[in-house]
Amino acid sequence: MAGALEDYKRLLIEAHVEDQKELFRLHVIIYIVVNIIWFALNYMGSIKVEPMLAMWYSSFCWGLLIVFHWWSYVRNAENICKLKGEATES
Repeated sequence: MAGALEDYKRLLIEAHVEDQKELFRLHVIIYIVVNIIWFALNYMGSIKVEPMLAMWYSSFCWGLLIVFHWWSYVRNAENICKLKGEATES
């Protein structure tokens, strides 16, 4: 019985890690698409952001949040899942 439970926990952790990686990939794809559209609209003149440096501010900050997303949830996904499991068991 303990072997089956350990296998279940391992599979659950692996599934959680893969989910976090997939969510991160989706986050990066959305970041790239939105920024391409944002820059294209700005350079075509449809949207005018003054000063020009302000156009880069949102992309830079969002990029920092993507790094934080990777650091907190993708890199540590296995540990987070183990901690949640230990908290549930106790």
